[in-house]
Amino acid sequence: MHKIDLQKCMSTLDFDTHAFVKAFVNAKNDEERAEILAKTISETRQDSTSIVEKTNTVIDQKFDKAKNQLATKNDLKETELLLKKYIESLKVEMLKWMFGMLAGQLTLIIIILKFFFSGVGGI
Repeated sequence: MHKIDLQKCMSTLDFDTHAFVKAFVNAKNDEERAEILAKTISETRQDSTSIVEKTNTVIDQKFDKAKNQLATKNDLKETELLLKKYIESLKVEMLKWMFGMLAGQLTLIIIILKFFFSGVGGI
């Protein structure tokens, strides 16, 4: 899982406290101070919104790359069915070999018995 460096994101959110304090102190009345405060809050909010949007974009890009590697329930079901079919085909193949070997062994036993008893008096 990829972690987003929030420290790096927040470093782009600059707030010049000295300029804010200087403007606030130099304001002539409460109305001007309120306007300075409102303007500063608005700028900071816009900057933080921009950071959130950039962060979401990075997260979306990372997710898009990762989602192609994720397996869904349907993918797992398909894989399970393929494995079951493969196991069944292996069972059939194994039975073919087993009966083939059994037939070969029976043939060999019959030949040996025929050879053994043919010397004793014949069958």
